[in-house]
Amino acid sequence: MPLSKEMRAYLASRYDCDPHKEILFDGDAVSVIAMLSDGNEPEQLFAGYLADIERDMHRDLGTELPNELGAT
Repeated sequence: MPLSKEMRAYLASRYDCDPHKEILFDGDAVSVIAMLSDGNEPEQLFAGYLADIERDMHRDLGTELPNELGAT
C-alpha cells in the first residue's frame, strides 16, 4: 500500500515537517526525519508502520477505521 496524500498531510501536520522531503517510506515502514531548529543533524521524530499511522489518523480525525485495518 503506498503512502497516501492524506497520510503525508497528517504526518506533516502532526510533526510540523515537509511532507515531500522529511517523510520517508519503505514498504510498509514510515519514518519522519526533520532538522530541528537547535541542531545541525536531522533527528528521527517518528518511526512506524502504515497500519499504525492509519489507526492514529482515524482516531485523531474522528473518522471510521476500515475493517481491514482492525475495526470492530
